[in-house]
Amino acid sequence: MLLVGFAVFVVASYSESQKTVITPIKSGWNLLSINAWELQTQDSPIKYSDFMYGYLYDITTGEYNLILKNGQAVYPNNQHQAWISEDNQKYYIGASMWVYSEKEGNVITRWDSSVNIPPFSAYSFKKGWNFIWITPEFVGKSFNNLKGTCNIQKVVAWANGKWAGKSQEWFTFSDTNMNQELDDEMVGSGFVIKVLGDCNLGESIVTPPVLP
Repeated sequence: MLLVGFAVFVVASYSESQKTVITPIKSGWNLLSINAWELQTQDSPIKYSDFMYGYLYDITTGEYNLILKNGQAVYPNNQHQAWISEDNQKYYIGASMWVYSEKEGNVITRWDSSVNIPPFSAYSFKKGWNFIWITPEFVGKSFNNLKGTCNIQKVVAWANGKWAGKSQEWFTFSDTNMNQELDDEMVGSGFVIKVLGDCNLGESIVTPPVLP
C-alpha cells in the first residue's frame, strides 16, 4: 500500500520470490540506484546504456558530476579514474543518482544472495544533502525508525510525472510521512535526505529512563 500523500510517485516494486526490483522509468529525470548499474538484469527493458545523461551528487562540493553521457561512462579529466575518492566511499553506500531518459519502461535489477550491498546501518551521511536508494531491507520501517544518529532536517523525493501533464517536481515528506512504514512498492525509489551533521543511519532504540 502506498504511503499517504505518495500518489504522485511512479510505483516501484520488489518481488521476493523472483529476487528482483522493478523501477519504472519516465521520460525526463529519474532517481535511480548507482548500484543498479552493475545489478541490472540481461532482460531489463531499459538499461543504463539507454540513458542520455547520468549525474552523481558530490557531497564535498555540493555540485553534480556528469558520469554518464549517451549511455557511456564519463571519467574525471577523461581518464579512467573514480569519481568517488576512497575516503568518501562510505557516503555512497546505497546511493542514488540522476538519470535522464527519453524512453519509458522499467529497469529490472536482481536482488539475491550474490548482491553485496551493506545494510542500511552502514550508511554514513555527510552534513547537507545525501542521495539514497530504498532497498528491501527498508520495508516495514519508517524514516523516523531509521534515523540512527542523524538529525534529519528534510526528506524529499522526485515525483516524476505518473500522470500525463504533471510536471516533474519535488515532494517533501510531512511529519506523518516520516512515521509511516515503507513497503514493497517503495523499493527501488530514490530519496534525498538533508541532515544537520555527519551521522549514520540505524534503527532507533528506546531506552529506559536515566537513573537520578
